[in-house]
Amino acid sequence: MMILMIVDGPEEKRKFLILYEQYRYLMLKVAVDILHDYQLAEDAVQEAFVRVAKHMEQIGRAHV
Repeated sequence: MMILMIVDGPEEKRKFLILYEQYRYLMLKVAVDILHDYQLAEDAVQEAFVRVAKHMEQIGRAHV
């Protein structure tokens, strides 16, 4: 998975993989329902995961 190259550190990679495995099918289903096009939906989900990967250091951090 090329997206993992964006994520720094083994802990962030582990968190990303958990998020990816847990949400990829739900995100794809929702994207297909909205876009009515499987290819566009795949692209949208991929872009969403790229954005998540770029901000993994913020995932799980408490907001104060």
